[in-house]
Amino acid sequence: MKPLINLKSYPQIVRLFDFIYKKAIMDCIDRDDVYACKEFVKERRSNKGYGMIEFEYEMTWREWKNTLYFFCLKKRLNMVALILDYINSTSTYYAVILPVAMEFYLKGVEDYIDCPYEDDYLRFSESPREVWGKPSQPHTERRMMDDMLQMVMNRRHYRFKDPIKKAQAELKEPSPTCYDTFTECMWRLREALRGRDTVYLKGKEKKVIVRKPKK
Repeated sequence: MKPLINLKSYPQIVRLFDFIYKKAIMDCIDRDDVYACKEFVKERRSNKGYGMIEFEYEMTWREWKNTLYFFCLKKRLNMVALILDYINSTSTYYAVILPVAMEFYLKGVEDYIDCPYEDDYLRFSESPREVWGKPSQPHTERRMMDDMLQMVMNRRHYRFKDPIKKAQAELKEPSPTCYDTFTECMWRLREALRGRDTVYLKGKEKKVIVRKPKK
């Protein structure tokens, strides 16, 4: 089976992350409570949990996956919907989409906290890959990939004060190998789409071969 994360699905994955980021801003505006937003981020960070501002409960990873699936259908991101449908456990590198999407949601909440009332949401919502409160700094694909790598690093190395929460988080988190495979795959696909490399995805799902074009 060919990898589902490939040159065709990559742009849709980026669009999903951008949509989730904007969804977080919209949810915060609807909630209109900076303190509640801060508590939400604190709680999600403390146990690497899933959830959204508009709901009072914490989601399981399967509930979060189903929520993302619904968003993909709504935004016609059919290739990402197929990837999500393929995720039956967190032991595949495809599952890294779940925590990364959650991190983009949390980033949206944090950006809103830093700038709750100083941006034009209508303009922001209609501008692709824009950073809330920073209209002069567009959220380019390069910046999104840089943000993604930093998010993954922070999530993987988060230090738990409660050993019970640490054990619970490890049960629902993809392995370090899955994180490495996903981030490397996404980065190399981005470089390939920019014309720097020729990417051959073949054989096993985790095998990504990159060959430099001849000069």
